[in-house]
Amino acid sequence: MKHLKFIINNFEAFFAAPLMVVMSLMVSIQVLCRFVLHVNTPWAEELLRNCFIWNIMLGSSIAIKQKAHIGVNFIVDRLPRFPRILVETVSVLAIFFICGLMIYYSWEVLIMQKGAGQFMPALGLPIFYSTLALPVGFFLIALRSLALLVTSWRTYLSQKKEG
Repeated sequence: MKHLKFIINNFEAFFAAPLMVVMSLMVSIQVLCRFVLHVNTPWAEELLRNCFIWNIMLGSSIAIKQKAHIGVNFIVDRLPRFPRILVETVSVLAIFFICGLMIYYSWEVLIMQKGAGQFMPALGLPIFYSTLALPVGFFLIALRSLALLVTSWRTYLSQKKEG
């Protein structure tokens, strides 16, 4: 059970960390090939771009979990407990709405790309692999936001019981 909780808590990092390693290697290979060997490597650029797209979405989910996104907390932090939890609830509902829209429309694009049989020119992989980062990422963002909201409400309710 302890291992499962660890995996769930760090799910995105299991994918984001290796992608960062791949991205670092690809940038190094690009610099070496372009400036030392004078060889163009379009496959490395394409792989780097796809890793970057996935890392943005995974990193956004990690940032939600760690409350690292930019927020205007100056006023909210000065509110009493109940209005503060209401503001948090409204903001998470707004995140849910935006994530829902993004999941829906990015899924539509994904299906269209898959149906059209589009491929990445240099890697030869189906292009929907990079587009898949959007619905997956926004789904993870929505899940992490829900988890934060549940934690906030639990904290609020436990503090209310204590007095």
